[in-house]
Amino acid sequence: MTCECMKWYAQTDAAFDKARGLSDVGRILGQEAAGGRFQQAILIMKSSVPFSRPSFYLMTGEGPPALHQGGDGRLSGLDRVLSRSVASADVTVWSQALALEDSVCCDGLVSELGVHGITYAAMGANSTLYSISYTRNGPAVTEGDRGAVAWKLRYLNDLVRRYCEALDLFECGTPALTEREIEILRWTADGKCTNGVATILGISGNTVNYHLKQISKKMNCNTKLQAATYAAAINMI
Repeated sequence: MTCECMKWYAQTDAAFDKARGLSDVGRILGQEAAGGRFQQAILIMKSSVPFSRPSFYLMTGEGPPALHQGGDGRLSGLDRVLSRSVASADVTVWSQALALEDSVCCDGLVSELGVHGITYAAMGANSTLYSISYTRNGPAVTEGDRGAVAWKLRYLNDLVRRYCEALDLFECGTPALTEREIEILRWTADGKCTNGVATILGISGNTVNYHLKQISKKMNCNTKLQAATYAAAINMI
């Protein structure tokens, strides 16, 4: 390992040790992207638990980096790239020149994400996805570019993963439901409609609907089906 590599590792470790929030992480990634002649860095984190635990993304290049919660149409085109990177356990190079079904530069994404990019994605604790992408409007990413930044992307992804896990970014805890709410959720997961649950429990349909709304609110879900799916995933019912 060369002295320059050792120096980079030491400097990067020190930068993460000094980071006091994800905005600092964003600045580190933005600087690394610029050093590789890219215009933007994008960090995407997705929890494996559906519905209730949102995705987060951190985008640099336009003003100070900021953490955003929830989905974003500008980033949806990267999903196939992330899947390929995880499946191959390697860095993926992409561009508008790819086949249409593989391209992430469609539906207005070109102006937002850049025409060319390089991505590395990996799984962390609880199968949470962490990915880092560098993008630019041109020129295309060459094998030389890939070789220069691929090893750095892998190491940065590991540092980001450890940093985010230390912050418990996806730690939501088990929702505190009452016995009645769990009972209603269990019957709902069993396929019973509102009136069916009401008949079984000897309460009104309005009462069942009230409890279902409270359950969805506590579990950060949009529908009773989502709440039931999440509850089953964490062995609550």
